[in-house]
Amino acid sequence: GGEAANTALILRSWGTDVILLGNRIGQGETAKMLRQLLEDSGLSTEFVYEDSGLAPVCDIYVTPDGERTMFGTGFTNLGQRTFPEDFTPTRNCWVTTDSNVSEAGKTFMLSARAAAAKLYWMDNLDLSLLQAGDLLQTSTDLAGKKGDIQANLSLVSQWVNNTEAFCILSDGANGFVGGSRSLGVRHFSPFPCSEGVDATGAGDAFRAGVLYGLDHRWPIEDCLRFGSAAGCLNCLSLGATTKPPTKQEVIELATNPVNC
Repeated sequence: GGEAANTALILRSWGTDVILLGNRIGQGETAKMLRQLLEDSGLSTEFVYEDSGLAPVCDIYVTPDGERTMFGTGFTNLGQRTFPEDFTPTRNCWVTTDSNVSEAGKTFMLSARAAAAKLYWMDNLDLSLLQAGDLLQTSTDLAGKKGDIQANLSLVSQWVNNTEAFCILSDGANGFVGGSRSLGVRHFSPFPCSEGVDATGAGDAFRAGVLYGLDHRWPIEDCLRFGSAAGCLNCLSLGATTKPPTKQEVIELATNPVNC
């Protein structure tokens, strides 16, 4: 979906070897445009298939403070569409899916686990699927309580104790709560962003940053810092991937925090 495409586009802009398994994109001019946009960004469309349906469309409205509201059509059937059967994740690669593909995404993640891939769950609140070594990222749009650090600390602590996974609950300008059994759970302050233009895709950029660090086997604290910096910088332009932050920009903010 759009979330996965955002994350993949940002990772690709940083030189990462990434494969996008896209939702079926329908037919017609919209499908052609989507395919061309992906290819122009350097992503292979080998596993982005067309079908007889219409491509889902989402209108995004951004207020002057950078917050966004989305209205989509054509998304309700995405969970019934399957992932490519001719793709198998490689051992120890990182795999992530979005919750908008529902059961198909869960099935694919479990097949990836069977292939010894590493799992990064996005917005999946079915905690029974998580295991030790997995990562979960979601936001207070779906769980917890906006602006209530203590409530979010308590909730993430429950998740960690019940799953043994590393869990992250982001809360926009309030930062995020994250942790694991071994490292404990704590609140992480955000990078200041007084010039924010559009929060669309900030969570996807955060995920891209964390995955980039994980792929390079950084300590988890460095992965989180890199992801947080990427999410912050991605808010400085209109659109989720219109002008993604460069790797160097993210590194500079992560190592020398300033008011961006």
